[in-house]
Amino acid sequence: GKPLYYISEATDITSQKEADAKIRESEERYRILAENSRDVIWKIDMKGRYSYVSPSVFELRGYTPDELMGQSLTEIVGQDALGFVRDKFDTSLKDFNENHRMSSDYVEVEQLRKDGTKVWTESTTKMLLDENNQPIGYIGSTRDISARKAVESELNKGRELLRELFVESASFIESDAIDYQKISDRVRRISGARSCSFNLYEENGQEFSTVAISGIETIQATLRSIFGYNLLGKKWKYDPAREKAIGQQVLTRFDSLADLSGTVLPGAVINYIIKRFKLGEAWVLQISRKDKPVGDFTLVFDSDKTLLNRELLGLYASQVGLYVERVNYEKALKESEEVYRNLVERIPDGVYKSTHYGKFLNVNPGLVQMLGYESEEELLGINILSDLYLQISDRDDVRAKKGTNLMSVFPVKKKDGTMIWVEDHGWYNKDKHGKIISHEGVLRDITQRMADEEALRQNEEKFRLMFQYNPQPMFIYDLETLEFIDANLAAITHYG
Repeated sequence: GKPLYYISEATDITSQKEADAKIRESEERYRILAENSRDVIWKIDMKGRYSYVSPSVFELRGYTPDELMGQSLTEIVGQDALGFVRDKFDTSLKDFNENHRMSSDYVEVEQLRKDGTKVWTESTTKMLLDENNQPIGYIGSTRDISARKAVESELNKGRELLRELFVESASFIESDAIDYQKISDRVRRISGARSCSFNLYEENGQEFSTVAISGIETIQATLRSIFGYNLLGKKWKYDPAREKAIGQQVLTRFDSLADLSGTVLPGAVINYIIKRFKLGEAWVLQISRKDKPVGDFTLVFDSDKTLLNRELLGLYASQVGLYVERVNYEKALKESEEVYRNLVERIPDGVYKSTHYGKFLNVNPGLVQMLGYESEEELLGINILSDLYLQISDRDDVRAKKGTNLMSVFPVKKKDGTMIWVEDHGWYNKDKHGKIISHEGVLRDITQRMADEEALRQNEEKFRLMFQYNPQPMFIYDLETLEFIDANLAAITHYG
C-alpha cells in the first residue's frame, strides 16, 4: 500500500496569463479614461437603472455616482421626456430582435439635477450583450449642451430681430463670421462718432484688448508719437473707476475722453488730444452676455456732435455679444474634443488609423457602422482613395489641411455607394525625422447638419428676395450721408 511514484500533468497557460493581463490593462485604461473624462460615461440595465456612472456626473447633475445607483429613467429625465427616451430604447431593442442589428442612438434631452433644475444633455448610446449575445443593457456617454442650446435659442431670436430690422440694418449686418474691423466701422457709422474702438475683455472680465479701431486712420501716426505705441492690439490695465461708472448699463455717457480714461492715461496727454482734435463727449457701448460684460465699443465724438440711434446700437451690441459668445463656445468645444478622441471602442463616432498611402490600419465599430460595412476586417481591406473619397481632390485637400492642424469637412462614399458628409478631426504621426508614418483621427457624420445649414441658407435667400421683389418701393440708405445704397425693383421702376 506504499506509493511507488506520482503521475502529474502540466499545461502551459502562459498565453492565457498574458491574455488576462492584457484584458486587465485594457479595462484599467478605459477606467482611467472614463473617470477623467468631462463627458459622463455610464451603463444601465434593461430596466433603465444605472449599473455604472463616471464621477463627472456630479458636475453635470449634482449627484455622486453612489447616489445614482438604481435610479430609474423617470428620476433621470423626468416624466415629460420619459416616453421619448423609452421609445428610443424600445426601437433599438426591436431592431436587434428583428434584424440582429445593433445601432448607436443619439438623444438630446433635458436631465434632472439634484437641486430640481434641468440641464440639456446630448447622449450617444449602444446596446450591451452578454456572452450569449443577449441584451443586458446599454452603454453611453453624455455631455452638457446647455451652452449650445442657449446659443441656438439666442441665434433664433437674433435672426428674428435681424428680419425686423432688415431695411434699417442691412447695410451693416452680414454673415455669422465675425470681422472685428467691419463691426467697428458699422458702429461708428450708426453712432455718428468721430472714432470707435472695439475692445474685448480678458477671461477675468477686467483687462481688455483693442481688436479694431475706426475713424482715426489719418491721425494714427500722431497718436503713435503721443502714446509711444499702437492703439490697435493694445492690452489695457484694469480701471476700477471706469468699471464703476459703466456698471451694467448698455450705454454710458462721459462728458469728455478725460472722464473716461481715468488713470489709465496721463491727464495732460488726454487734454492735449482733446484740444488738438477738438473732441467732445465720449460714450461706451457695452457688449454683454447673460449679464456678464464681454467687451465694449468706445465712441468719441467731435465737439459739436452727439450720439445717434441709441436703440439700434443697443440691439446691434446684443447681436455682437451673441457672436462673440458663439466663437468662444466653438473654441472651447474644439479643445474639449482632444480629450475624447482616445475613447475608441465605446463611441459611435468613427475613429481610424491609416497609412499615408490610403490603407486603414485600425478602425473602430463606429466607423464600420457609419460607412455601412459588415465588419472591421472588410473596412480594413478597402482602398481609401477609390472606395471612400468621391474625388481625388478631396483627399489632397484633407492632406493639405491636416498639415496645418485644421478640421476638414468633405463627402465620402458608404459601402452601398450613397454619400454622407463627414467632419474629420485628424492629425499626423511622424517619426523623429519628421516623416509621416500614419494618420489618426475622428470622423463624425454631419449629413443632417449640412442639410440644416443648407435649409437655413435657402431661408435667408428667401428674405433677400422678399426685399428685392416687394411690390412696394423700398430703399437702403446711409444714415450719415443720406446717400442711397440699394433699392428694390419696385423702387427702381417707380422712381426711375
